[in-house]
Amino acid sequence: MTTSSQQIDSEEVQSTELCLTTGGPVCAHGLSIEECQTLRERLIWLVKVRWIVVIGGIGMLFAGFLLFPGDALWGALFTIIISLGLANLVWFLRTHKSEVRRCAGAIDFATWQILVDFALLAIAVHLTGGITSPLVPLFILHGVFSAILLPTRLAIRVIILTVLLIAASLVLGHLGLGVPVWEFGPDGVAPRWIGELARFAFLVVSLAGATLQGLDLSREIRNRYARITHLAHELELRNDELRQVDEQRVRLLGTASHDLRSPLAAVESHIELFLGDYVPDVTTIQKAYLRRMKERLQGLRLFINDLLDLTAIESKGTKTAELRRFDVVAQVMEIVTEQRPLAEGLGLEIVTELPDEPIHVSAPPGHLLLVWTNLISNAIKYGAGRSPLKVTIRKENGHVAVSVQDSGLGISQEDLAKLFTDYFRSPSVKKAGIPGTGLGLSIARRVVEGVGGHIDVATKLGEGSTFTIVLPMAPPEGDSVAKSDRAPQTPADSDSHS
Repeated sequence: MTTSSQQIDSEEVQSTELCLTTGGPVCAHGLSIEECQTLRERLIWLVKVRWIVVIGGIGMLFAGFLLFPGDALWGALFTIIISLGLANLVWFLRTHKSEVRRCAGAIDFATWQILVDFALLAIAVHLTGGITSPLVPLFILHGVFSAILLPTRLAIRVIILTVLLIAASLVLGHLGLGVPVWEFGPDGVAPRWIGELARFAFLVVSLAGATLQGLDLSREIRNRYARITHLAHELELRNDELRQVDEQRVRLLGTASHDLRSPLAAVESHIELFLGDYVPDVTTIQKAYLRRMKERLQGLRLFINDLLDLTAIESKGTKTAELRRFDVVAQVMEIVTEQRPLAEGLGLEIVTELPDEPIHVSAPPGHLLLVWTNLISNAIKYGAGRSPLKVTIRKENGHVAVSVQDSGLGISQEDLAKLFTDYFRSPSVKKAGIPGTGLGLSIARRVVEGVGGHIDVATKLGEGSTFTIVLPMAPPEGDSVAKSDRAPQTPADSDSHS
């Protein structure tokens, strides 16, 4: 028994894994894993109920044969009920096989059960009076079973097939072919009251079965709603905990980064004293070591600046930051002017294609300043000394597109998928020894998406990259959030990239 139980548990796990690897928590015909498990339980229940029907049917037919032998087709009816019993025996044996424990196998299993039941019931109805047969209400009960067990499309097909079977019985009766032989009345197989009693009994059975199924479904719906409500409450609590942890992380990161800057600046200033010959007797070898220390400190300062930018955006958020209406052309030109000496020192020429008229956007000016600074400084760093570096601004259907193009290293398709993740740096960039933290582009994406824009990348390895920021233009000046033709550079903005 233990081995069998372990096998069933293993099959359940495999079934769940199969559903998860083929489209998430959805199995065949769009059913969830929980719905598939419920389907399997109901199939086993239906097999058990069918044994009661088979045993009860044999008893009723045997009693009818003894009381009213007449000319009724007792043999045919016995054949139908025995066929149902044999089919149910096969289904009983299959319920213990893994095929039924898979979602698709369970649906096929349920479909065949319903089809065989309907087919045998249709034959029995035809032989016991056609449309006037007391067995007709059982079609309603099986229709309820179909709606519960089968996916919608399969259930509709089964119901259509049932209607066709009943229609075929009527047509055969009308044509005089295979006329139903079981009739109640003075000249029938049994008195009329027997027929009325049979109709009443099968109607009660069908009504009771349908009602019980409805109550079971109602109970299941209430239970699922209770579980969903409980899970939603648990999820809300977990989200609150994660939110608090994230807020603590941001505060700690911001505080630590800010506190590191003062001693770092002090160390750098002392190193400058040694390198600037303000301290006597410093040898050439010592200066070489001091320059390396300075380079390391500059990299650390860059990392701290990026961390401060990231924590500032995460703590306040782009959407909740102060929105101001300003000229994005003037702001981009300001960054180009600041970065041009650095580019020229590396042999790079910055070419601009900017419109003569101002283009206004509504956004946090300091945040967008980080974006343009990051893109242009990246183009200079990764431009591999190849001119020109091109900055373009143009209007596009109510949006402004700012493009920064370089002719440098380019980005591989593998790295492109991870380009905007925190702390990601390409192996080729690391190999080239280009300094960086891997936070600039992730910060840029947060800022741009926070104001309703998006960032696109067109690149080819070894030939360069083009980053394009698309932002919605600001509404007319009368509808703007705030009026400012110039994006002010706050001390915090300036200090973060000093």
